[in-house]
Amino acid sequence: MYITSLSFTFYCRKDFYMKTTILFDLDGTLTDSAPGIIETMQYALNKKGIIPPDDLHFILGPPLIDTFINTFHMSQQSAKEAYQYYYKRYAEKGMYQNSVFEGVKEMLSELKKHGKKLAVATSKSEDFANEIIEHFELSEYFDCIAGNHLNTRDTKAKVVCYALEQLQCNPESAILVGDRMYDIIGGKTAGVNVIGVLYGYGEMQELQQYGADAIAKTPQDVVEIILNWYKRTEPFY
Repeated sequence: MYITSLSFTFYCRKDFYMKTTILFDLDGTLTDSAPGIIETMQYALNKKGIIPPDDLHFILGPPLIDTFINTFHMSQQSAKEAYQYYYKRYAEKGMYQNSVFEGVKEMLSELKKHGKKLAVATSKSEDFANEIIEHFELSEYFDCIAGNHLNTRDTKAKVVCYALEQLQCNPESAILVGDRMYDIIGGKTAGVNVIGVLYGYGEMQELQQYGADAIAKTPQDVVEIILNWYKRTEPFY
């Protein structure tokens, strides 16, 4: 059963109790990266001779290689070429067409004050993730930054599992915070609970449909959901 307050919605689950590690998606959860991602995708598609559709917001979330193959019907080799165009352009320009969502730094600071281990778990290239986190002065909050590395961690579940390994954390002790169905699917495949956020690129229906364990409208709601759960002697059902 979803429970709704004035500002956030959550699903009461006893397995939220006693969580010690919080993993965060990057795009659409920590930063508003849509402008840079979309402009860079337009560039990569043009380089491949493909006219980009007017609205590219659907590319926000899934791994780019999957998008090139499944949406634009490229072969593996062609998708790799498109990704290289994307990678070079994004490194030069796209990653800086980006901003931290209002309230995110306060959210991270509050969770750290309460002794939580924090990590980034993103389908984005780990190199880009590290640069973005450093550029926006968020490094101090994170114990680990995990992302796609040389296309070896090419699914969200693999990234989450890698982050948990680096932190020496059991899945039962972790929560993933993300904004799209890909985060929910990846998190649950890796065995962690998932908080969906509505201030990013996902919508309520999507997050509910794919089984988010909690849904928050703002970064502060994420803090409230986590800390209120931890303060209880008995979990809600």
